[in-house]
Amino acid sequence: MATTDPPPTPAAAPDARAASAASSTAASAEPTMTTIAIDDPAPTSYFSAILATLAALWAALVAWSQHWCLRIMACGPVPRHVAFIMDGNRRFAKKIHRDKRHGHYLGWLALESALDWCLQLGVQCVTVYAFSIENFKRDKDEVEYLFAMMIDKLALLSTESELVERHQIRIRILGDVRLLPINVQRAAAEAERRTCHHVGAILNICIPYTSRHEMLTAVSHARTHPCSDPIAAVAQHLGTAGCPPLDLLVRTSGEHRLSDFLMWQASEQCLLRFVAPAWPEFGFWTFWPSLVEYQLAQVARGEWRREK
Repeated sequence: MATTDPPPTPAAAPDARAASAASSTAASAEPTMTTIAIDDPAPTSYFSAILATLAALWAALVAWSQHWCLRIMACGPVPRHVAFIMDGNRRFAKKIHRDKRHGHYLGWLALESALDWCLQLGVQCVTVYAFSIENFKRDKDEVEYLFAMMIDKLALLSTESELVERHQIRIRILGDVRLLPINVQRAAAEAERRTCHHVGAILNICIPYTSRHEMLTAVSHARTHPCSDPIAAVAQHLGTAGCPPLDLLVRTSGEHRLSDFLMWQASEQCLLRFVAPAWPEFGFWTFWPSLVEYQLAQVARGEWRREK
């Protein structure tokens, strides 16, 4: 005789629903994992803000330390005339795997900084070796870039530079400007004209220049105006005539030679300093030992006491 399963009791359905509800409750009670997308910009922005704040604080601390160091040094003997042989732009560009034109641009930024330090210290005259007559032998593209940058920066210095206005800097161009392209000659003449009324510091920019050419020209002019002191006659016709005697000459990039720069002016009581960093790397704390050495030399010779 066939048998059939008994029909489910009425309580069976509620038991199944209760089991299902319990299972759902247990599942909802399990902890869930919250994931943060890797590309979420919030953490990156937060850390970038922290880094920017730290960088700003560090820059302010460096500027503050330099300012007070210069103020303290200004209480001692200060060089009246400082000159720079700005060497190493191309080598530095090669070192950082950049085009040599970028090295020249960084060299311009280093010049602005060095000029600022000198003027804060109270230096009366700064002379820089910007372009040698021998540099005409370089690649045509590099020379053309240098001339284009000269035109731009001379205009910037003479019309928009807050540093030039604040210190009333007079710009002078030393060298045989007749060798320059006509547009560079015009830019040089315009920079001199725009700042000729300034009575503060002097910035001598040597383009194109060599010391032998300067001395030959000075001797030629001195011969047409004979006087009892031929040495003084030649000095009066040098490009630096009217400037204080050269006190400190600094050359960067580790080279120990003058490269035909201010050889007449550096022949007397001028401190020569040769430093290892390339010119774009030339910082305040690279310059500072040269200033300290100059001050110690002046005190040892008793020059400072005589000035006081």
